[in-house]
Amino acid sequence: MVGFSSKGGDGMTNSADTRKEFGAYLGELRAQRNCSVQDVATATQISNPYLYQVESGKKALTNPEYFQRLAHFFGVDTSELLRRAGYLPKNERSKLETAIDLIKKDRAYDLNFLVYSNITLEEKVSVVKLYEKAKGKKLL
Repeated sequence: MVGFSSKGGDGMTNSADTRKEFGAYLGELRAQRNCSVQDVATATQISNPYLYQVESGKKALTNPEYFQRLAHFFGVDTSELLRRAGYLPKNERSKLETAIDLIKKDRAYDLNFLVYSNITLEEKVSVVKLYEKAKGKKLL
């Protein structure tokens, strides 16, 4: 499996500070779910020692599949984990997320499921494409 390097796609580095911040974020997510590192490791099939080292900031999370597994387990967007890990720009929202936010605000459509559920990236793209077709405007 291909992994990420210590530099993100935009030349962003996965520095020691970033690793510590990302590890603290994973710890917060874990605390919110009231589970142990072992619980996360078992559910995501990522080794317990590796997760402990990532959470303590000693190692960077570099396997893209692990980002997806953790995002699914914690119910967060994979892109948010990638941003927090230093692989995506922190201040730049993706065009897709911006489009989803615009669709959520359109009162002509009852799309409450976007607000109350954690849909996948593929589902978001489908929603945006359907919305673009219905409205006749390009968002992506």
